[in-house]
Amino acid sequence: NGLSGSLGAVWIPNDDWTLGLVASRSIKLPNAEELFSNGPHLATGTFETGNPDLDRETNLGVDLSLRKRTGRLTGEVSVFRNRFDQFIFDRFTGEVLPGEEEGGGLRVLQFSQRDAEFTGAELSGVFELFHGEPHHWDAEFGADFVRAKFTRGGDLPRIPPARYRLALHYRGDRLQGKIEGQKVAEQDRVADLETKTDGYTLLSADVSYRFLVGSSVIDLLVRGTNLTDELARNHVSFVKDAAPLAGRDVTVGVRLSF
Repeated sequence: NGLSGSLGAVWIPNDDWTLGLVASRSIKLPNAEELFSNGPHLATGTFETGNPDLDRETNLGVDLSLRKRTGRLTGEVSVFRNRFDQFIFDRFTGEVLPGEEEGGGLRVLQFSQRDAEFTGAELSGVFELFHGEPHHWDAEFGADFVRAKFTRGGDLPRIPPARYRLALHYRGDRLQGKIEGQKVAEQDRVADLETKTDGYTLLSADVSYRFLVGSSVIDLLVRGTNLTDELARNHVSFVKDAAPLAGRDVTVGVRLSF
């Protein structure tokens, strides 16, 4: 059993700004997989072993956020810090099962517990570049990062690197379009037996046009992702080296509303 709860407060000095503070205490109880796993997990290329001695995980967290709600610039920035007692995570033991039997050749993964600390920040916003009917131009932006380490030293495994996003968005009567770039930094803060992951930049775009036919609405959609065909790997994936993110992709679709 465990008792979780949170308490928050919001200060609204005027119509433009709000400042929020949330303090929380949460309990996570180990699940069946973390306690009793003992077999291959082919989707992650691992052999998972549980730990029946796992205790409950306790988290004390604080989140402070500042939000701008009106005007040409709107958005939110928040910072957080979480302190975990007995954080449950899965770690590589360094053992690889030999042989041709079930699970042979898979890296052994063991569920464990250690005290840990998470510190991070998030930013998101929209800046109105031009608004005059029927044309609307916005710049959208965002960023986030998290630093996670064990209390007694060392980095946690599979922690996402810092990410930055910038997009230009157009909206009209019939036509809409968006072009977006995302920069993902290198992740070189890695745990034991974990490899670094190179950073990458992804470019995507989409455009749609609306046709009115009687009482029906037809939207023609075109979307392209990873337009530069960048080789990108997701650091939090167990199979990042064998299965990178998808390359260039273009999708065309039609949506009918009636």
